[in-house]
Amino acid sequence: AAEAVTLVGRLLEAVAAHRFGLPGLPPVGGVTLSAGVAGFPDDADDPEALVSAADAALYRAKASGRARVVDVTGRGRYPHWGE
Repeated sequence: AAEAVTLVGRLLEAVAAHRFGLPGLPPVGGVTLSAGVAGFPDDADDPEALVSAADAALYRAKASGRARVVDVTGRGRYPHWGE
């Protein structure tokens, strides 16, 4: 899961740096995302439990602030705050 947290963290940075826009309109920035990460089979052994674990981690990420990635254990976080 630590590798997934890092990978999703890079995605988070790319989204934050990108200026989104439509043709003919000025681009907008400031888009952020948060994510919860769960891995098979360490965090769950069936698809429903895996989605549920990732969903719980997502809610912890959102509760921690904007632009966060949190794994199921709460130890794998991006950015690495509080360490």
